[in-house]
Amino acid sequence: MIIEPLHTPTLYFTTVLVVSIMAVVVLAFWRFNRGMPGVTEWGITAVIGLVLFFTVGLRSRLPELVAVWITNLCIITLPYLGWVGCRSYLRMSRPSWQKSLLFVLGVMAAITYFTLAEPNMQARILIQNLVAGALYALMAKTIAVGGWQRYPARYAHGLSVAAHAVFMLSVRPWLLISANADATNDNQLVLASWILLETMVFYLVLSINTMLLVIEHLSLKLIAQAETDPLTRVFNRNAFMTLLNKAKSRCERQNLPLSVMMIDLDHFKSINDNWGHQAGDQVLKRFAAMASAALRNEDVIGRMGGEEFCVILTGSHLSEAQEIGERLRHACETETVVAEEIRIRFTISIGIAQVRLSEPLETAIRRADQAMYRAKRIGRNRVELAQKTPELMPA
Repeated sequence: MIIEPLHTPTLYFTTVLVVSIMAVVVLAFWRFNRGMPGVTEWGITAVIGLVLFFTVGLRSRLPELVAVWITNLCIITLPYLGWVGCRSYLRMSRPSWQKSLLFVLGVMAAITYFTLAEPNMQARILIQNLVAGALYALMAKTIAVGGWQRYPARYAHGLSVAAHAVFMLSVRPWLLISANADATNDNQLVLASWILLETMVFYLVLSINTMLLVIEHLSLKLIAQAETDPLTRVFNRNAFMTLLNKAKSRCERQNLPLSVMMIDLDHFKSINDNWGHQAGDQVLKRFAAMASAALRNEDVIGRMGGEEFCVILTGSHLSEAQEIGERLRHACETETVVAEEIRIRFTISIGIAQVRLSEPLETAIRRADQAMYRAKRIGRNRVELAQKTPELMPA
């Protein structure tokens, strides 16, 4: 069976056009979303892709070493920067630039050796494809995290990059080696056409995935702004009540206890009056950070308004909730907040209630609130429990 070659010049022109469109789109996203992590690296990769294809088109007019250097440098740095962009997008640490430079120089030294010292086209092809393929595989592994239902764009990106990694590690080296070893011009065109076709499809999918990642980031940012208190970065009242309803439903299904903890910062008005509202804001932010660190992973804290906070303690009896409250109270008692060279000490009063069976959540919060005000009347800086009843949620 004879496979007719695709018209390679047309396919090359189409691929360059697709890569150019991708570059324009990604750079446009970078222009309007400069603060978004990862988009700068992805914008640079789009430009590198253009340089790569123009170099391939002008290869016959360039000195061999120059063409080899530019081509292989683009092929290696493109997935590397894509991987760095993925790490940046996920707020992960960036790799050391010194180690990155040594890695790239090492690969290019090997490419140069098999170009000048011991010319070997097959060795160069294997090096460029194995290194680039490994980097694409690393990129796919890095970005596909967090659960596909919550972050579908990440997994779509990871899947397409993983497929390209498989192509780079297996099919592409075989096609290139076969094309260079085959004396039949038609077969060379067929093999080269398949490489161009896969590259065009990959870059098209890559540009779509980049747009989806940008949209995902902006959507999550809007959701966070809608659910989060802008000062303390904990849940606002509406989001907290939604989570509390979900926690109660879960505890009822799984036969678990559920407690709520109301917290109020003692003498907070005096802090504002004596040192100003900026100092008060610093105290609120420090308390929220301390509370988030002191609570368990399954606990949720929200700001109910002013200096009042509420905590969901899933699976906790009153005695367990009291231990958590005492730990948080002691941490605040020993903490010092520095605001504009002023050292501020603060304490908290806590009231805790365990949710009763079939009890409206507002009632449970009210009982915890009453216990908190009892703690304030008694002397502040203490933990008080709401009155126990035989109708508590499962023990």
